[in-house]
Order: sequence, then structure tokens, then C-alpha cells
Amino acid sequence: ELERILKKQQHDQLRSKDRQASTAELLGEIRDLSQQINTSPTAQSQTYGQAVNARNQVAACLRKNEGKALDCWKEVSEFKSLVATLEREFVAASH
Repeated sequence: ELERILKKQQHDQLRSKDRQASTAELLGEIRDLSQQINTSPTAQSQTYGQAVNARNQVAACLRKNEGKALDCWKEVSEFKSLVATLEREFVAASH
């Protein structure tokens, strides 16, 4: 019985570490994408405002779901999509 309890505790600790790593990776990716947006000359576009709003929604979702970053996949997906649009706008503007 004790062995089963110890294995469960170890399993729970590993899952907790995985969640923390996932959250840290997600926050790092969001920070990188945000920097790309902020340094882009397309920062004046309508898409830029939408991306800023989406970034804020991701941050709010992560705060609301602390430790459960995967619950914010919709917000992150929308943010990534807007960043991709901004990148396309930037490329189009530079030609």
C-alpha cells in the first residue's frame, strides 16, 4: 500500500513539473511573438490592434487558469493567427 502511495506521489509531482514547463514554454513563445509584433512596421495596421487585444486575452486566460496553460489553446491559436497575418503584411509592405 505504501509503495502505491509513493508511486502516485511521484507521478503527481512529475505531472506538476510538466505543467509548469508547458506554461513556461508557452509564456516564452508568447513573449517572442509579442516582440516580433512590437518591432514590426505594421504596428499601425488594424491587425496590430487585434493582435494586441488577443495577446491581452491570452495573458488574462493564463492568469485565470494558472497551472492549466493548455486551457488557453483557443486564445493562443487566435494570437498566433494574427501574428502570422502581421508577418504577411510586413512582407507585402517591404516589397
